[in-house]
Amino acid sequence: MIVTGQESFTTFQDRREAGSLLAQKLKRFIHKQPYLLALPRGGVEVGYEIAKHLKIPLDVIISRKIAAPFNPEFALGAISEGNVREIDHDALLRWGVSEKEIERVIDREKQEMARRIQLYRGGKKLSSMKGKTIILVDDGLATGYTALAGLKSIRSLQPHRLIFAAPVCARQNLKKLSKYTDDIICLIIPDDLRAVGNYYSQFEQTSDNEVLRWLSSTRHSYKSPN
Repeated sequence: MIVTGQESFTTFQDRREAGSLLAQKLKRFIHKQPYLLALPRGGVEVGYEIAKHLKIPLDVIISRKIAAPFNPEFALGAISEGNVREIDHDALLRWGVSEKEIERVIDREKQEMARRIQLYRGGKKLSSMKGKTIILVDDGLATGYTALAGLKSIRSLQPHRLIFAAPVCARQNLKKLSKYTDDIICLIIPDDLRAVGNYYSQFEQTSDNEVLRWLSSTRHSYKSPN
């Protein structure tokens, strides 16, 4: 199922406003005692607002974009926890990127993933997801690779229901998520999404310290479901 709403506007003031609006669409899952996961860094700010409105705990799952060696903004895939890889091998061939080159990028991103797991979760593994309702949130879906890798990682932990939610999602890339989700909830679904930041008036880079502050606040305020 794909839910879209709020079509009357084209931009959000910031991630906090986007999270508040997204929370309204997620209220219908509250009776399921959902567990909320966010993709750092920007997704954590959106997730923080959802956690506040729904009074549910917030944690992170780490996915890292695999950028093309010739352009750090161009995604060729992503990795996530649990040794998940999602690589666009057709794109590797099309752009002449060798397996050796992509493995170097993957090794670098594995190091950053390990750093973030240590920093944001104290090096702990993800909590048990078996039989639970999980909501994965990000600040936007462009190519969809990091979200897809995260969803695959969560799905391997056998949740009962898995929901992906984001304020803005590229229509052409939603289909690739459908195999791993039970619901996809987006507020704006443009036909031609060039950059997620275009849909925010304020879209500053989020810092590690901000992520830690938001996670600490929700961990102290809301209990994890049993």
